[in-house]
Amino acid sequence: MPAERVIRLLREKEVENVHYHDPHVPSYSVKLENGETKTIPSVELTPEALQSCDVAAVVTAHDDYDAEAIARHAPHIVDTRNALSDIDDPDLRQKITLLGGGKQSDGDPW
Repeated sequence: MPAERVIRLLREKEVENVHYHDPHVPSYSVKLENGETKTIPSVELTPEALQSCDVAAVVTAHDDYDAEAIARHAPHIVDTRNALSDIDDPDLRQKITLLGGGKQSDGDPW
């Protein structure tokens, strides 16, 4: 799962409310460095879920995601895949931070 490292790092930094949405993965268990295993269920990707988060991280680009809805409802977005590149509205673009140029790294950045 592409988000595994992100989830693990957030949990290791003691971020308690880590949620994710993946239409293909209903729940995910991530093993932390301390040996603890944490199972996280996928949540519905709704306007309410996006509005309630501090930041939404896009770590994979599924075709069935509505990029404009994500940009409209999430307060801040970190886009690691350039999945929201078609967003033209300047007000929505200012909420998006592109991380890593939207390209997969050959090395292990973690």
